[in-house]
Amino acid sequence: MSVALRTSGEWDSKIADARYLSPVAGNAEFNYLVFPREGEPTSFILMPTFLKYWTRAQNWVDDIRQKKGSWAKSVVSRLQELGLDKKRIGVMVSRGQWIRMGGFPYSVYKDILELMPEAILVNLDDTMERIRMIKSSEEIGI
Repeated sequence: MSVALRTSGEWDSKIADARYLSPVAGNAEFNYLVFPREGEPTSFILMPTFLKYWTRAQNWVDDIRQKKGSWAKSVVSRLQELGLDKKRIGVMVSRGQWIRMGGFPYSVYKDILELMPEAILVNLDDTMERIRMIKSSEEIGI
C-alpha cells in the first residue's frame, strides 16, 4: 500500500512516480494518489471543477475524489476504508526527498499519524524511480 504526493514542482518533474501509476493530474495540478496493494487506486484532486474532466480524460483511475478538508483527512478517509489504520504504509517521494526536504509535507505526514496513530509510514525513497528505469516491451514500443 502506498501514498504518492503529486506536486507540480520543478515543471512537474516531482510527480513522475505518481504519473507512472496514474495519469490523473499534471500541468501544475496537485493531488494525492492512494495505491493499494490490491484493488483500485484513488486519486484526490484539489479542484472540484476538474473532477468530471479527469474522469473523462483518462481511463486508468475510476475513483477520483475531490479533496475534502485537509489532504491528510482526505487520504486517511481512504486508508481507513481500506482497513489500513494499523498497517505499514509506504510513502513515495521522488529522488529520496523525505519530509524536511520538501517532497512530502511534514504537516501532512504529522496529520496522518495523528489521525491514524497506530499506522507506520515508511519512506519508499527512490523505489518507484528505480522501478521506472526498467522498461517493459510495451513501454519501449516493441
